Amino acid sequence: IATLTVTTAGSGLTTATYTAVALISTTPAAGIGSGKGATADIEVGGGGTVTSATIVTAGTNYRVGDILTVAAGTVGDAGADVRPTFTIATVS
Repeated sequence: IATLTVTTAGSGLTTATYTAVALISTTPAAGIGSGKGATADIEVGGGGTVTSATIVTAGTNYRVGDILTVAAGTVGDAGADVRPTFTIATVS
């Protein structure tokens, strides 16, 4: 993965910058589904939503269009209304 776009910013998250958060595939493009190992730095702004996600570790076997999320509790979302999701914009 080279870049991500924020698909769903989430809500009710705790404001902070979370580093090297593991990304989890949820809906792979074209049924690939074999991507693994990606991490990102995720920033949650004052409104309790994700404002940016920057790839730290690219991982392998991802495809443009794959949709990713994070495990519960990893971006201050223990009581969140909606967890964030990300779409892979580019791969390298």
